[in-house]
Amino acid sequence: MVQGLNLIFCELTSLLTLHHAEPPSFNSRSRNYNSKGKAAQKSNSVTSLPLDRVSEYVSRLLAGEVNAADGLARPLTLAAYSALLPTLWSLVNNVGGSSGGSMGEEMVRVVVDHAMRIGSTGASKRATVEFVGRLMLVR
Repeated sequence: MVQGLNLIFCELTSLLTLHHAEPPSFNSRSRNYNSKGKAAQKSNSVTSLPLDRVSEYVSRLLAGEVNAADGLARPLTLAAYSALLPTLWSLVNNVGGSSGGSMGEEMVRVVVDHAMRIGSTGASKRATVEFVGRLMLVR
């Protein structure tokens, strides 16, 4: 249950990151202009996104290092890996990351390492191979 909540937090963080990275719309009705003709800045209640912490958690999760309450590492289920895909895309693209381009490169290494380590009969093997294939097509 805790892993599910962690995955939801990671997904929400990645979606919020993607939302902040979108270019502003050009709809003149939706923009507020000040007296000098410049677009007024919206007040942003989210000052910093915890992408570094999310990246660390995802890296540990894919490496099998996230310990459960009993201290045993469990393999990722297909549902958990599928829930992690939006977060992986966000981290691989390094949208809004504070640590420069290294976060995206490190996440690519972690994802490829996870794809090589997972067994051929693993529940998330097909989804992992499809993700790595798509990742290689866009890179």
